[in-house]
Amino acid sequence: STRNFKIKIGSADYAEVLTKKALSASEVYAFPNPLVVSRDGSILKFNAAANSNINLKIFDISGEKVIELSQNNLQSNVFEWDLKNGAGKEISSGIYLYIIEIIDGLTKISKNGKFAVIK
Repeated sequence: STRNFKIKIGSADYAEVLTKKALSASEVYAFPNPLVVSRDGSILKFNAAANSNINLKIFDISGEKVIELSQNNLQSNVFEWDLKNGAGKEISSGIYLYIIEIIDGLTKISKNGKFAVIK
Protein backbone atom coordinates (compact mmCIF):
# COMPACT_ATOMS: atom_id res chain seq x y z
CA SER A 1 0.00 0.00 0.00
CA THR A 2 1.20 3.53 -0.69
CA ARG A 3 0.50 6.57 1.45
CA ASN A 4 0.83 10.13 0.21
CA PHE A 5 1.25 13.15 2.42
CA LYS A 6 2.08 16.82 2.13
CA ILE A 7 4.07 18.87 4.62
CA LYS A 8 3.92 22.66 4.70
CA ILE A 9 7.02 24.37 6.07
CA GLY A 10 6.86 28.14 6.04
CA SER A 11 5.59 29.17 2.64
CA ALA A 12 7.01 26.17 0.70
CA ASP A 13 5.16 22.92 0.10
CA TYR A 14 6.96 19.59 0.00
CA ALA A 15 5.27 16.46 -1.28
CA GLU A 16 6.65 13.00 -0.72
CA VAL A 17 5.38 9.51 -1.42
CA LEU A 18 6.11 6.89 1.21
CA THR A 19 5.99 3.30 0.10
CA LYS A 20 5.75 0.61 2.72
CA LYS A 21 5.01 -2.96 1.76
CA ALA A 22 2.59 -4.66 4.13
CA LEU A 23 3.96 -7.84 5.70
CA SER A 24 2.22 -11.09 4.76
CA ALA A 25 1.92 -14.23 6.90
CA SER A 26 3.97 -16.26 4.41
CA GLU A 27 6.92 -13.93 5.08
CA VAL A 28 6.91 -14.70 8.82
CA TYR A 29 8.86 -17.82 9.79
CA ALA A 30 11.44 -19.23 12.21
CA PHE A 31 14.95 -19.95 10.92
CA PRO A 32 17.15 -21.91 10.79
CA ASN A 33 14.69 -24.78 11.03
CA PRO A 34 15.78 -27.22 12.25
CA LEU A 35 18.24 -25.35 14.43
CA VAL A 36 21.31 -27.54 14.95
CA VAL A 37 23.11 -25.92 17.86
CA SER A 38 26.56 -27.30 16.93
CA ARG A 39 26.22 -25.83 13.42
CA ASP A 40 23.95 -22.79 13.84
CA GLY A 41 24.68 -21.58 17.37
CA SER A 42 21.98 -20.97 19.95
CA ILE A 43 19.95 -18.15 18.37
CA LEU A 44 16.63 -18.84 16.67
CA LYS A 45 15.47 -16.04 14.40
CA PHE A 46 12.04 -14.95 13.26
CA ASN A 47 11.59 -13.03 10.04
CA ALA A 48 9.54 -9.93 10.83
CA ALA A 49 9.30 -6.28 9.79
CA ALA A 50 11.52 -3.44 10.94
CA ASN A 51 9.78 -0.88 13.18
CA SER A 52 7.11 -3.43 14.13
CA ASN A 53 5.92 -4.61 17.53
CA ILE A 54 6.46 -8.31 18.22
CA ASN A 55 4.77 -10.68 20.67
CA LEU A 56 6.13 -14.23 20.67
CA LYS A 57 4.98 -17.25 22.69
CA ILE A 58 6.91 -20.51 22.58
CA PHE A 59 5.48 -23.83 23.78
CA ASP A 60 6.95 -27.30 24.12
CA ILE A 61 5.30 -30.18 22.31
CA SER A 62 3.09 -30.94 25.34
CA GLY A 63 1.64 -27.42 25.14
CA GLU A 64 3.40 -25.98 28.18
CA LYS A 65 4.56 -22.39 27.71
CA VAL A 66 8.35 -22.13 27.56
CA ILE A 67 8.58 -18.35 27.30
CA GLU A 68 6.72 -15.25 26.19
CA LEU A 69 8.68 -12.39 24.67
CA SER A 70 7.78 -9.01 23.26
CA GLN A 71 9.61 -6.12 21.70
CA ASN A 72 8.33 -2.76 20.55
CA ASN A 73 9.80 -0.99 17.54
CA LEU A 74 12.00 -3.83 16.27
CA GLN A 75 15.14 -2.28 14.79
CA SER A 76 15.74 -4.88 12.04
CA ASN A 77 13.80 -7.41 9.99
CA VAL A 78 14.77 -10.20 12.37
CA PHE A 79 13.62 -10.96 15.92
CA GLU A 80 16.08 -13.19 17.82
CA TRP A 81 15.56 -15.61 20.70
CA ASP A 82 18.46 -17.13 22.68
CA LEU A 83 16.80 -20.55 23.31
CA LYS A 84 16.38 -19.83 27.02
CA ASN A 85 13.13 -20.43 28.88
CA GLY A 86 11.41 -18.05 31.27
CA ALA A 87 13.77 -19.17 34.07
CA GLY A 88 16.86 -18.37 31.99
CA LYS A 89 17.80 -22.02 31.30
CA GLU A 90 18.57 -23.33 27.83
CA ILE A 91 15.85 -25.48 26.33
CA SER A 92 16.51 -29.10 25.40
CA SER A 93 16.36 -30.75 21.99
CA GLY A 94 12.86 -31.24 20.67
CA ILE A 95 9.95 -29.89 18.69
CA TYR A 96 8.56 -26.52 19.76
CA LEU A 97 5.49 -24.56 18.75
CA TYR A 98 5.24 -20.80 18.43
CA ILE A 99 2.62 -18.11 18.08
CA ILE A 100 3.99 -14.84 16.83
CA GLU A 101 2.04 -11.61 16.49
CA ILE A 102 3.51 -8.77 14.47
CA ILE A 103 1.99 -5.31 14.29
CA ASP A 104 3.77 -3.14 11.75
CA GLY A 105 1.47 -0.15 11.61
CA LEU A 106 -0.29 -1.28 8.45
CA THR A 107 -1.15 -4.83 9.37
CA LYS A 108 -1.48 -7.17 12.30
CA ILE A 109 -0.41 -10.74 11.64
CA SER A 110 -0.73 -13.76 13.90
CA LYS A 111 1.00 -16.93 12.81
CA ASN A 112 1.50 -20.35 14.37
CA GLY A 113 4.38 -22.59 13.47
CA LYS A 114 6.82 -25.16 14.72
CA PHE A 115 10.55 -25.60 14.78
CA ALA A 116 13.04 -28.24 15.89
CA VAL A 117 16.09 -27.82 18.10
CA ILE A 118 18.84 -30.43 17.80
CA LYS A 119 21.73 -30.38 20.28
